[in-house]
Amino acid sequence: MEERYLSVAFRRNPRILLNKETDKLISSPLALKVLKEFKSHIKIRKDLFDPSLFAAELPSELVDGFVDMVLKDLRGLETETPERLERELELIKREIKVLDIKDKLEDTAKRIRELEKSKGKRQLDSAQREFGELTKMLNELEAGKFRGIIL
Repeated sequence: MEERYLSVAFRRNPRILLNKETDKLISSPLALKVLKEFKSHIKIRKDLFDPSLFAAELPSELVDGFVDMVLKDLRGLETETPERLERELELIKREIKVLDIKDKLEDTAKRIRELEKSKGKRQLDSAQREFGELTKMLNELEAGKFRGIIL
């Protein structure tokens, strides 16, 4: 999902990748490395982003991943309007957040089970509140009226 986000962003407006929110969304090794290289690249080359030039400057171990990310994942988006690409970015962002919250819910549920066995009342209460807050955030995200075109 993170690679898809980068793919669409490179297609729509690569400068989107410079905002702080993107840093919070990206955690996979390939996506993190490509994002780091992009930020370095864009600092030096302040003009328009050229994917070919960027790929040529990437470390060799990232080139195949970047090419796969940008070319393969963009099939079906060639004729998309900027508005549809923007909606796609928003949908992907939301899906990454949903997945992240679900992971946190699993970890918190595991911690709650352990705390129930150990009788740590104060920590248990805190974990249960955290679980409730995460559940609320998940419900809000899943109830959103997003419509995308994930291909």
